[in-house]
Amino acid sequence: MQFIIKFSAFFYISVISSGLAGAQKSIDIDDVNITSKLLTGISVPNQEEITSNGFWRKHQEDMSKAWSRYKKSNLLPMKSWSEKYLSEIQQSKETLRYPFSGPDILHALYMFPDTDHYILCGLEPVGSVPESSILKGESSEQALKEIRTILEESLRFSFFKTLDMRAELSDAIYEGTLPIMCLFLSGAGYEIKKIEKLLLNKDGTVENLGAKKIRSDAVQITAEDQQGKPIKISYFKTNIANGYINKSGFIKYLQSLPKGISYVKAASYLMHKNYFSEIRSHLLSSSSAIIQDDSGIPIKHFPNKRWNIQFFGKYTAPIDLFKEHYQVEMRDLSENQPIKLPFGTGYKWRKGQSNLILANYVKNGKPPKAILASINKLKKKPTPTPTPTPEKNNSSNQTFNLQSLDLQLRLLAKSVIDEETAKENKNAFIMNQYLIISNNTGSEELIGGKINVVRAGLINGRVVKEKPIGSIFSVKLSPLKKYPSLLNWTIKNDLTVSKKETIYIPTQS
Repeated sequence: MQFIIKFSAFFYISVISSGLAGAQKSIDIDDVNITSKLLTGISVPNQEEITSNGFWRKHQEDMSKAWSRYKKSNLLPMKSWSEKYLSEIQQSKETLRYPFSGPDILHALYMFPDTDHYILCGLEPVGSVPESSILKGESSEQALKEIRTILEESLRFSFFKTLDMRAELSDAIYEGTLPIMCLFLSGAGYEIKKIEKLLLNKDGTVENLGAKKIRSDAVQITAEDQQGKPIKISYFKTNIANGYINKSGFIKYLQSLPKGISYVKAASYLMHKNYFSEIRSHLLSSSSAIIQDDSGIPIKHFPNKRWNIQFFGKYTAPIDLFKEHYQVEMRDLSENQPIKLPFGTGYKWRKGQSNLILANYVKNGKPPKAILASINKLKKKPTPTPTPTPEKNNSSNQTFNLQSLDLQLRLLAKSVIDEETAKENKNAFIMNQYLIISNNTGSEELIGGKINVVRAGLINGRVVKEKPIGSIFSVKLSPLKKYPSLLNWTIKNDLTVSKKETIYIPTQS
């Protein structure tokens, strides 16, 4: 009996070893790019065996319509919104943490185009690299139908349904998240350069297993955009509920990364629950900024003194499936900071019904320097004015005296110099809105109110760089009307400001 056991063990090990040796063929990146484009609906030269097939031509027609419609309604508006509100928080090209993402690299690419490394995770398997040979065989029609079914949710609703996706990706001919991520990269105009399988150790270290056709629970894709900018996407099949996230080593891996931006969308309100507190705490402690919809971290976990939150879109209530996660804090943000969101996202995916917040981490004790050194060029001695009468500021319901103010401010919303303004003007102001954090004179008056301030956004035809949302300034202000020589400057105003409101200008920073 002992001999039989030893022989069986040896036989088992031999079979596994020979199977791995036979499976460890190198990934053909050229074929991956060809296949990904074909699955996306993009015609590829010298692939007539596939592209002449009626099944593929039908697939191309359907995919072309879906891509065109979704880029126009969602992806391009998302990119424009990101350029306006997120460009400066991406300047350091930080790593993006995107938990609960599944294979959704598509929205991350358009929302955060300047990122170098995207970290994705989900419960869905990595699967195999997409190969064109499948599209030449008998299962080609079924494979293309499956791809359209899998993508229908993402290109219509902006998210995948977790349970449906896990089953669909596991049973599909093009199985797993890897083919979908490759497809999204091709659809976004990227060329895949390398695919390497990874091994996540319990101590948080990651081993590179190389570009082999082997099974693994983690993968890294290297790609380049049309300008040659390289990016990396790392996907981990892992459970990030409490306990599991420590056991797998994934939380240790995340902790080894520098602080960066985090993105949360359609996350099933899991971080509202105690058993997802570990990933929630990690994001709050390791993020320089968090962009999320209301299904992400509850607003009550963002301390006011540590985070500046800007609300976009509309908040009513979660969909019926998650109706118990209504947040009064989100309602208040929605009412107090109504800034339009030009695209749909999350569970309430229709444009005009969606919401996002931008939460910027505020460094305690290290506020950025004051607004604009070049504004000193604009300083002029104020002309004598009659004793001012109090004037009401509608944006904050505070009574601001028309005398100069000495305040500490936090940037809430800002306007942006666009190409048209830059072409038509040599000099121009931009209108910004600030929250009054403190009154540097020692008075508690005005604290908590909002104030509208113009600053030089264009000087001698040169666009002046702006600080990111959430930045803090100590600055002295005077009403703009006290400087008649500046009143003829164009003011680029993307905010809603009443003509009755007092507009201020920095006179000393």
